[in-house]
Amino acid sequence: WLNICIVLELLLAIAVIYVPQLNDWFGTRPLTHRELTLGTVAMVTIVAVEEVRKYMARSSMAQNSEQPGGRARHSTRAAQALLADSHQGGASPKGSPKGRESPKSAKIQELGS
Repeated sequence: WLNICIVLELLLAIAVIYVPQLNDWFGTRPLTHRELTLGTVAMVTIVAVEEVRKYMARSSMAQNSEQPGGRARHSTRAAQALLADSHQGGASPKGSPKGRESPKSAKIQELGS
């Protein structure tokens, strides 16, 4: 649904900008070649910078998880802390009575040891 809504939004914007009757109603005018070029360059720059940032973040996460004590070890500690908190009076996992382990918590304990 989201993609369909985005396409419809773009089509409506194009119609408001380029259909002469809608220009009068909304007080718009067609974009010049210079304005279209400027918008396109800005969009391409933003997308390129964001893709580079995501690539660098993924590379950094991959390196951290390969090193001893890296991200994988920290996430195990966090999972163990959450598990301990839930057994010390915290909310019990959905659908399981207090004091009984859910399959997820058993898997977390297994991964932690």
